[in-house]
Amino acid sequence: MNNLIQKALPHFVAIAIFLAACAAYFSPQLQGKVPQQSDIIQYRGMAQEAKSFQERTGETTLWTNSMFGGMPT
Repeated sequence: MNNLIQKALPHFVAIAIFLAACAAYFSPQLQGKVPQQSDIIQYRGMAQEAKSFQERTGETTLWTNSMFGGMPT
């Protein structure tokens, strides 16, 4: 029994080190924090032009000038 524990101890230590490293690396996610996604933020700004046009006229716009000098919506 004692021999089995001696053989398994390095494995348990390695697992504990990996778990501690994972907990340290992912601590922001474990706290509920999320990274800022700039493409989502930029999309909301660019879509505002299409939303305001539709609210103003009731029609769906087919073109936007807020990206790359203009492109389809």
